[in-house]
Amino acid sequence: MDRSEKAIALRRIRRLFELALKVVKEEPDLADRYAELARRIAMRARVKIPPEYKRLICKRCKRFIVPGAYTGYR
Repeated sequence: MDRSEKAIALRRIRRLFELALKVVKEEPDLADRYAELARRIAMRARVKIPPEYKRLICKRCKRFIVPGAYTGYR
């Protein structure tokens, strides 16, 4: 993939995470789907997910997690 395709992929990833953060309280399943799509785009385009968004995906189950929405703090 060339640079322009990677830039487009990165923009799409950021947009999907922004949408996921907006809808997580009303529709957590849709937020999970947005995060899954962002992960797939990142893998396909071979770009890294930005760290601020990567923290929002569970390393074990790959679900979208937002502290305070449907996960707790410890």
